[in-house]
Amino acid sequence: RVILRFLILWDNVCPSRDWISDQIPFVVRSQYAQLGQWSQRQINGNRRGNIWDVINSNDDGENDGNIPNTRMNESAAQPKSDSSTGNKKVSMHNAEDSTGNNNNTSTMSYDEDLLLLDIDRQAVRQAHAHIVAGACFSLGLRYAGTANPRATSAIRERLLDFRRLRNASKSAETTGNTHHDPLALSQRPETPILEMCLCTTAIALSMVMSGTGDLDTLRLLRDLRWNCSAEIRCGSHMALGAAIGLLFLGGGSCTLGTSPRDVAALIIAFFPRFPNTTSDNQYHLQALRHLYVLAVKRREIEAIDVETRQPVFLPIEVAFVKSK
Repeated sequence: RVILRFLILWDNVCPSRDWISDQIPFVVRSQYAQLGQWSQRQINGNRRGNIWDVINSNDDGENDGNIPNTRMNESAAQPKSDSSTGNKKVSMHNAEDSTGNNNNTSTMSYDEDLLLLDIDRQAVRQAHAHIVAGACFSLGLRYAGTANPRATSAIRERLLDFRRLRNASKSAETTGNTHHDPLALSQRPETPILEMCLCTTAIALSMVMSGTGDLDTLRLLRDLRWNCSAEIRCGSHMALGAAIGLLFLGGGSCTLGTSPRDVAALIIAFFPRFPNTTSDNQYHLQALRHLYVLAVKRREIEAIDVETRQPVFLPIEVAFVKSK
């Protein structure tokens, strides 16, 4: 929906991080930020072990398997009256402590923190990821082949955010890492959605930088592609490989166009529904991935000796009259 919107409002696409944030509805943006702020308060209070279920559980009450299954003490989650202030407070206890020892109680504002229990947290995470990826893809289409530094910076920032969410430790058993990132886990959607949005944003970045061979972009894409865990499927490797290919399009002599026909070809070729296997054509015919060649434009300046007709080395300075 975001991409289709800006195919119509083509001239309204602005290459800035604020423009991407403005595409997120206030209700989604505020609840997404609240998830992170609430998690950060728990980190500062050293109560991380008590909030895994609230951060990671789906709204149907099931644990998504990212962390060990713990449960809150339901009786402890009831609001209690504070006689000194009259405000409602809630105490959350570590359910794993059943020996009568100190339960590491953390006191929070009932109105602020337990409000998270009344929202569809997974829907907030999913909506935020999809909207951001759609906005980045729109930027990629609008500024394809331009190497616009503002568009590049805005997309790269969001791509790094997706990488942070993907690299969040899920459990010490599966990663061998005892350091968890509750802030990232609180904002992390399911792995298939996260991978799709990450790959879409990576392709958007490569569309803007197509044919430039930018080393910083190459380092980032290689780092993203390095992950070969069982959760990373064929489509993710295909998308990241395509992103690296766009970066060196035509050996640096070609780039992408932005005419209506070019944009149509790019949308068909990089449609953000990536396959699970090499033969998966359920949501998108994989043969259509090759249509990006219809948007390729040859852009190079070659100095030739007028007598021998052989290429020669010659310093060239290019001045843009109207730069956007």
